[in-house]
Amino acid sequence: MKKAILFILLVPFYSTAQVVNPAGAASAGTLTGTTLASNIVNSSLTTVGTITTGVWNGTPIANAYLANSATTVNGQTCTLGSTCTITAAAGTLTGTTLSSTVVASSLTSVGTLTSLSMAGNIIPTVAATDNIGSAAYPYENIYSNFVVSGTNAYLRLSPAYGMFGVMQTNSVDRYYWTSAAFYPFVTNSYTLGTASNVWSNVYTTALTATGLTGYTYCNGTSACTAATTIPYSSVSGGPTYATPSTATLTAGTGVTSVTCATATCTNLRGTLSIVGGTATTGTVAALSWTATSAAYVCTATMNGGATSYGIGNSVATTTGMNITSAVSVLGINLTVNYSCQP
Repeated sequence: MKKAILFILLVPFYSTAQVVNPAGAASAGTLTGTTLASNIVNSSLTTVGTITTGVWNGTPIANAYLANSATTVNGQTCTLGSTCTITAAAGTLTGTTLSSTVVASSLTSVGTLTSLSMAGNIIPTVAATDNIGSAAYPYENIYSNFVVSGTNAYLRLSPAYGMFGVMQTNSVDRYYWTSAAFYPFVTNSYTLGTASNVWSNVYTTALTATGLTGYTYCNGTSACTAATTIPYSSVSGGPTYATPSTATLTAGTGVTSVTCATATCTNLRGTLSIVGGTATTGTVAALSWTATSAAYVCTATMNGGATSYGIGNSVATTTGMNITSAVSVLGINLTVNYSCQP
């Protein structure tokens, strides 16, 4: 008797969702594992979860799709992708040296500068109100060729010329000086001091004045004076000098005439021509002059002649003297010299 063998084929049953797509596409819900195969480099995903690692090599992401599209630094907001200037608070700066590219600032004060090199100008904010240095802290030396300007006034100093300086007013050179002299640009044109603003003292070992008209004299008690002549009364500290004044001549009793035989007859000297007439002895001529501070000492003598007539004179006073004859001059013509001194 033959035996029959029965094979029963058992086929598992899958639900519709579990059936494998014949085209090879798997349902997203059936994927297992956490990593896509390395050969999968593209997708049409429209959302993803939280990406914790990776490098973005795609197109730039627009600011509209970023949660934070701007950043704030030091109180200054800067939009990503734009250019902006970030200012730093002075108190947050570190280091001690500004970058060499920083060549300008709005600083209004600085600390103590130990050195300063300049290539421009120092200009005050208000004209004629600021100083360089002070009375308490002056500069010891200023080596410069500079111009200090004020109202119609300029001053130039140039050490290159051995302390040569120029002072100008109204843009015209007035005075200049070197290490050896101080003098005006134009001879005999400017004044040192004024009548109301005089120098208290001038110390010099020698004083030479040129270009003066007449004479300049000083009496030691008042200002010096310029004149064509120097009065004797203004000279002090030496011998006493007399100031000449013209003498008035008067003939004595009986004398016909008395005239001056020289260019002038003064209270100091002269020569007289006397015509005796009917005169005999006594005063043959009287001389008078402007009063002097003291009486002069006078002498009268006969000038020539074979006969002596005893010519002499009275004691002079401050206003004049008399010329006398001890011998009769009746009908005699005489020439008499006289001289006086203080």
